[in-house]
Amino acid sequence: AEDGIRDRSPSRGLGDVYKRQGLNGWAVFAALILAGFFIMWLVNLSGKPSVKHGIPYPVFARVSMGVFGANFPAMARGLVAMFWYGAQTYAASTAVALLITGITGITGNAGTEMFLGMTGVMWVSFIFVSGFQVYLFWQGVDLVKRFLNFAGPAVYAVMILLMFIIWAKAGGGLFSEVGTIFSGCLLYT
Repeated sequence: AEDGIRDRSPSRGLGDVYKRQGLNGWAVFAALILAGFFIMWLVNLSGKPSVKHGIPYPVFARVSMGVFGANFPAMARGLVAMFWYGAQTYAASTAVALLITGITGITGNAGTEMFLGMTGVMWVSFIFVSGFQVYLFWQGVDLVKRFLNFAGPAVYAVMILLMFIIWAKAGGGLFSEVGTIFSGCLLYT
């Protein structure tokens, strides 16, 4: 179970890859933070004209690239949005599947039927989350804003609650282990 949960966390998996190559944990952490800031800078750079002039980026791109030339940036942004929607849906449905498994005890391991690599619990969760997202979009931007105003603080509240639960279960040795978690390991000598 522990390996299954770790495999579902992209940042943790990426950190494991770098640590296996012998990088220090602090270097991996700094690289992830810097990558996040770089992506945020690029997103803000492409969004600045939209905010300033009140028009979508593809419309603004027509000024320099023409009507047909602006189709490429619009399609590229749309393609990224489709993949991001899929990644977010999968991540949210995995969380719902883990919640269902934790509450009901239904496992999706040995002896269960798999379809396209997912168990029945995972499919029910995926369909539920997809339907919920479609419902939110159909209700309009106002409902999405209200949902985000609730979901943002709720995510932080749950993270803080889980931090205290992990801290309580780990005992007093948690802080003394931080140094070993972030130290580099050389597997290939």
